[in-house]
Amino acid sequence: WSGMAVLDFSSEQALERFHAAEHKFPAALDRAELALTSSIETAECETVRDSGSDGTSGSPLYLIIPYRYVVSEDAYRTYLDHYTVPQLRGWMKAGILSRYQIDLATFPAARPWSALLVLRYRGAAGLARRDAVKTQVRAALAHNPDWKTFSENKAHIRDELTPAVAELLASAPPAK
Repeated sequence: WSGMAVLDFSSEQALERFHAAEHKFPAALDRAELALTSSIETAECETVRDSGSDGTSGSPLYLIIPYRYVVSEDAYRTYLDHYTVPQLRGWMKAGILSRYQIDLATFPAARPWSALLVLRYRGAAGLARRDAVKTQVRAALAHNPDWKTFSENKAHIRDELTPAVAELLASAPPAK
């Protein structure tokens, strides 16, 4: 993909108004904007894990990683808590990551992904240190038998799809 918009709705009614507007303006794009697209994919999702802050300094880089989980949603949430989140906390502690967010698709059956990991790195320098820090954090977590079990079995829990690096182009304050 070449662009991504994350819309956070304050209520079910706000989401319903957006759906109504989409009938006239798909993905909230006018005709000229729509003519520039080759495809649009929308997915309603729920943020199930979120930590850190967006901060105001520097130029963050985002790594967006879609997954398709092949276990029940409850089992996947357990995997997140015992395998994924401990690593993300380690990356934050190491200073390369300022925020993470994990979303689960509300209706995953018709979507190419069922989980989306959004990582906010502390700029290009943070992202450049990703592999080294990931190796260090995983080495430290390998002493945790619970984490190690999930690490050894992650291929039976989820499939990682093609990740994308992204920059923040625009941000709007939350609607009141």
